[in-house]
Amino acid sequence: MACYQPLLELSQGQFEYLVDNKKPKEKSSAYIQYLYKKLPSKHLAAYQKTMNKAPVRDEFGNEQCREFYYRTRLIVDYISGMTDQYAYDEFRTFNVKSDF
Repeated sequence: MACYQPLLELSQGQFEYLVDNKKPKEKSSAYIQYLYKKLPSKHLAAYQKTMNKAPVRDEFGNEQCREFYYRTRLIVDYISGMTDQYAYDEFRTFNVKSDF
């Protein structure tokens, strides 16, 4: 889960831009783009469908909490659907030094 932390650190606007345009806004986001591309389209479709519903605001009129919850679920659902071998391969991939 920690490997996908950069996707959770994006603002709502940055993540929505990534979802809508399939590329990050900032130039230094090759790693974020790599992580995003690993997410299955069916999980992304569920996220978009949920986010396109009528906004649900908290007691302060804020929708960010709802978006962050569904973005977190997107990542958790992806990870929980991994087989043991795939999760192990992912772990090994992320723990090798990279040029990102």
